[in-house]
Amino acid sequence: MGIGIPLGLMLHKDKSISDFEFYFRTFVFTAVASLTASRNAWLFLLFGILLARLYRVITLRKGLFIVGFLVLCILFFPISTHQLGIRESKIFPLSNHVIGKTLVEELKSPDLLTPLETSRLRLVLWKAAIDEIIKKPITGMGIQVFDKIIGKQIRMKDGYHAHNLFLNILVDLGISGFLLVLIFIYSLLKRADWYRPIIGIPLVMVLAAQLLDFFMHDFAFTSVGLYFLAEAGNSQHEGN
Repeated sequence: MGIGIPLGLMLHKDKSISDFEFYFRTFVFTAVASLTASRNAWLFLLFGILLARLYRVITLRKGLFIVGFLVLCILFFPISTHQLGIRESKIFPLSNHVIGKTLVEELKSPDLLTPLETSRLRLVLWKAAIDEIIKKPITGMGIQVFDKIIGKQIRMKDGYHAHNLFLNILVDLGISGFLLVLIFIYSLLKRADWYRPIIGIPLVMVLAAQLLDFFMHDFAFTSVGLYFLAEAGNSQHEGN
């Protein structure tokens, strides 16, 4: 969703999509992004809007409108508001006015952490990953071993990765594997036409989003990420 909105902005500027397609797409993508209850998604959606502004593919007014609508959705959707750590507010969230038993139980789920809780958890995971890297710096622990053993000990559930792409690669594959990945990424990025917004914006977002999470286990994100990496590798510099 975060990449989709800036992409829609670029397509609309190039008149590749109609006004209706653009505004309807922006409305749906922004609402869905807020419903994901992912603060990482909200952060990098805002980052994408900022990049679109820096690349001059969006006006300040349009950017502020999208940001305002995102904030409005987050404040009034119950789960999104819970993720902000706002509870029992007389104004927010919408659950104060329309709420059911199922939603109440969902909001009490241990998987819905407050911002402070998730920040502490990330720090614990990063420290644990660094400790394991020091133990096996060359070969690493092996693919998904950290998720199934260390992450499970910390979060009491399988598949809890290091929440950072680079730390995750290092802890899984060691320095040798990490260098191979860096060489692969560099071989693509050095060919990228960073002057073109449709290359630069999604590429920066794909890589930056990995600093606070690790999405390579997600097939949808991996497909999107590899697509834009391939586009960057095949792009040619055409000047400003």
